[in-house]
Amino acid sequence: MPEVPKILWQSYKSIDRLPVESLPCIDSWLRLNPGWSYYFCSDEDIEAFFRHYHGGSFLSLFEAMPLAVMKADLWRYAVLEEFGGFYADIDTICYFSLEDWLDRQTGLHVACEEEDTYFSQWAFGGPPHHCVFRTVLELIRERVERDGGVDQTMDHYVHHYTGPSVWSDAIRKHLGVEKAPGALADDRALQRRREVRIYPPDHFNGTKIRHITASMFWRRLPGYESWQAQRRDLANRLF
Repeated sequence: MPEVPKILWQSYKSIDRLPVESLPCIDSWLRLNPGWSYYFCSDEDIEAFFRHYHGGSFLSLFEAMPLAVMKADLWRYAVLEEFGGFYADIDTICYFSLEDWLDRQTGLHVACEEEDTYFSQWAFGGPPHHCVFRTVLELIRERVERDGGVDQTMDHYVHHYTGPSVWSDAIRKHLGVEKAPGALADDRALQRRREVRIYPPDHFNGTKIRHITASMFWRRLPGYESWQAQRRDLANRLF
């Protein structure tokens, strides 16, 4: 298994439209990880990436996504599948250098969500071409093709097609077991065999990293565009 490269990935619509509140968050990643390369990707950058990724074979899937957040979800899996590194949402704060706690020889690094239903996909990392990245991309493609596109009448369709639901299904498929994330976090022998490191919820969301959850706390701030608001606007236009 190749090691996790020292690359940090973040994205938003454009660097010019970043919410002011995100700047200290981004700075925390840069300041505490000076030995890591940093890449910020705009919506335009993400589209350009998919025109070249795997010969453009995922471009139609990218274009099938009705919301920018779903395209960004697809990109975070694909860019780590291609290049590896560590991805973090712009509403996350880094408390400790990745060098202090992330074993770059381990494989995939992911944490449980607090409600123990999903694995976190607002921060995760791994080496290029890790099986979980390819698995989640194929699961997304399968769901979209099976449904003849993204079924926007479905409750929580963002979670189902590109968000924590499909991400968690991909991890369980790779591990070969259907258990809650918390139970899998306790099984260190399985993690070693499958080259995955699963952290408890407070490791990412409190101890090493803090997730502010911008969709809840930044939604009324000037400049911030919530994916939940985008979903409501799209539903109002369609239905």
